[in-house]
Amino acid sequence: MESWFSCSIQNCKPKEAKSFLERMVDKGLILNKINYDNLIKQFCFYGRLNKAVDLLNIMLKKGNLPDSTSYDSVIRGFCACNKLTRAMDFHNGMLDWDLKPSINTWDMLVCKICQDGRTAEAERLLSLWLD
Repeated sequence: MESWFSCSIQNCKPKEAKSFLERMVDKGLILNKINYDNLIKQFCFYGRLNKAVDLLNIMLKKGNLPDSTSYDSVIRGFCACNKLTRAMDFHNGMLDWDLKPSINTWDMLVCKICQDGRTAEAERLLSLWLD
């Protein structure tokens, strides 16, 4: 499933990918966290961040609490697109769920915050994570 989905996203056909996903669910197939995480990662990799966020919201509506992997992908995607405010919003949401970002996500956030000239905020985040 992930291969077909990845191919659809890569070929700029996110509507087809989303339709495929909806048909799977309509047929009674149940996606697990690994499926969701892989799909979110694919959306982020191909710059389809709004679709990744939509999928995160679908997870929440279905009672599947996203894990750190789901949030890490979205945060890294927003950082890669220089959307630091959105990345920080998801970072804060992640912390609200008591989830811990990976070391790579922390590194990317701190790097982007420093590049934005907000070194005091980067230091505050580092101290928060170390507590």
